[in-house]
Amino acid sequence: MTAIGAQDVARRVHGTPPPAEAAGPSYIGLVTRAIAAAIDAAIVNGIAAVTAAAVVLVLSLFPIGHVARTVLVAVGGFAFFVWVAAYFVTFWATTGQTPGNRVMRIRVTRSSGARLHLWRAIVRLELPPGAAVSEQQLVDAYGLSKAAVRSALARLRADRLVESGIGEPADWMIHADADWHGFGALAEGFNMLDPIKSTIVTPGLDVSGRFAPSGIPAAIVTKFLAEHGVIVEKTGLYSFFIMFTIGITKGRWNTLLTALQQFKDDYDRNAPMWRVLPEFVASYPKYERMGLRDLAQAIHETYVQGDIARLTTDMYLSDLQPAMRPTDAFAYIAHKKTDRVPIDELEGRVTTSLLTPYPPGIPLLIPGERFNRKIVDFLKFTREFNRRFPGFDTDVHGLVEHDIDASEFSYFVDCVAAGE
Repeated sequence: MTAIGAQDVARRVHGTPPPAEAAGPSYIGLVTRAIAAAIDAAIVNGIAAVTAAAVVLVLSLFPIGHVARTVLVAVGGFAFFVWVAAYFVTFWATTGQTPGNRVMRIRVTRSSGARLHLWRAIVRLELPPGAAVSEQQLVDAYGLSKAAVRSALARLRADRLVESGIGEPADWMIHADADWHGFGALAEGFNMLDPIKSTIVTPGLDVSGRFAPSGIPAAIVTKFLAEHGVIVEKTGLYSFFIMFTIGITKGRWNTLLTALQQFKDDYDRNAPMWRVLPEFVASYPKYERMGLRDLAQAIHETYVQGDIARLTTDMYLSDLQPAMRPTDAFAYIAHKKTDRVPIDELEGRVTTSLLTPYPPGIPLLIPGERFNRKIVDFLKFTREFNRRFPGFDTDVHGLVEHDIDASEFSYFVDCVAAGE
């Protein structure tokens, strides 16, 4: 038996190759083993005692003779023996550790001190179910050639212990009226997902526009990925888009999976922002002592209060009235006949700028069109959101920002001059 060191734990979490093996295994002392055995004994006897008490309570409801009582005692003794054997055999045959060994950081290795073979590592959960690994990681971890790793993986696939590849064409078909995409009645067998273009959806909003009680806005995840070297192409309210390439390796996309798993772990622990996003917090120190989950929930609740998903849809479907041709609106710019109008006074004014909110990145107003109430409400929400959550600003092309002082700012849009 050898102790699990901090490096071994870090290797399991982050998937890094193990350091060079020492000359031989380090053996655990008698005291450590005795403590582990005492923990296991307490668990075994505790469960047995509770079970026995429950059986005695049930049997007390029925009249039992002396002979039957003797038989039951014998059966109970045999059951206890089977329970003890099953406890140790089950744990050693699967994880290689009983709960007592796990507490005392003891595990089984090969007699040489090397790690277990790949097949045994999977069966004994040395590689957890669902863990994403690359061929190179297995080569580094187990000292095998790539040919040997590929041969082992072929055997494991035959035993259905691992999955690999991107599946069959049918796996990538978009089926009509599926509740995850919102595209409605598509032609069957005609639309497919692109395996190298990945849209990752975060919790908090479904395709019908209904908000969940809690959520993780995509902007937070993309900030996290950026600090971990993952480039995000586009970011929405609760989804973001990542572009792979034809030649991407499993090791490269494993970087994305590892970063997402680390984000989940930090979110579950509500880790402090100064630890999770140190570079971001250096620029925006107001978040320093906030927890990651607390910040995600605060942004999510702001989206819910503003009903931003429905507001965004409604403003694009609202009655957009053209007042003049775009070329005429540009002429007002050329002749300097424009006003810089604050958001609260925009309703009814004619814009000389192309107004494009991001997300979704679709032009909302073109030069020569009038502002209506829905659009003004959206811009007011943008102003309040950007004030509360600097660093996560909603970008609106065509919206001009003026700083009033270090802590306050206003937004304006260039419009056709009043009276023109």
